[in-house]
Amino acid sequence: MEFLAPAALPERLVFETVGFGMNPSSIHIIGAGRGGTSLLASLIDAHPRCEVLYENLSVAYLEAEGDHDNDRGLSLAARTRNRVGRFLHAWEFEAMQHPGMLWGHKSTTEHILSLTENPPADIGDEPGFDPIDYFVGRLSEIPTVFILRDGRTCVPSKMQRNARTLDGAIARWKFSVEYLKRLRASATPLHVVKMEDLVLNPVPSVKEICAFIGLPYAAEMLEGTTNHKMLPEYRYGHFEVETVRVAESSPRWFSQIQSELAYCGYIDAD
Repeated sequence: MEFLAPAALPERLVFETVGFGMNPSSIHIIGAGRGGTSLLASLIDAHPRCEVLYENLSVAYLEAEGDHDNDRGLSLAARTRNRVGRFLHAWEFEAMQHPGMLWGHKSTTEHILSLTENPPADIGDEPGFDPIDYFVGRLSEIPTVFILRDGRTCVPSKMQRNARTLDGAIARWKFSVEYLKRLRASATPLHVVKMEDLVLNPVPSVKEICAFIGLPYAAEMLEGTTNHKMLPEYRYGHFEVETVRVAESSPRWFSQIQSELAYCGYIDAD
């Protein structure tokens, strides 16, 4: 995956040594994989005063794709600090390449979940250290736009597009809801949009997003459905209603996501 990287990126940022302040003209765009993040990012990126980078930094540094040697010999806490520190260092570098623009990065909650996966053997780790809470805390000053998608459509989409097992797709969608809960419990400036609202009522939804990020609404944003930064198969050229259509009958695994659906307002709480 191609991305610009700081020429002097430290080999390791094990502790919280990144002393720069996050660019105040930055936003984080996040949601579950197959949850509408590409559509959301593309609409924002189509604003004449916005520039969005799609997943590059979270794949390269949070998932550490192709760079696992950088984690060698680190405890879970040190590994997390190392990955997040490198992610933020690269974030600041990229944001500085677009002066006068609102710069954003799109991630999926799966990238954040990767901080907890394949934990190293206990190497003097810190009791009670939570990689997810650590990540939320480090990004707590960055305005975040979170997109929700109904699990009854998101889970099947994960299975179809990402070759996930049912259990894996459910677990990852449920984690996206857990991550939203942690964002809401933090001091992070947060705006939540449902994919269903974005697809079925794009103009008012986009206007609300603009109000949150502090930019005037621009009609060009609706042209983001053909944004060249999206994968070709995602460029519908319109808002695809079928992607948010919920089947009349509940899936057999409905009970596994029922409480999360209620939390997100997709069904009534019992």
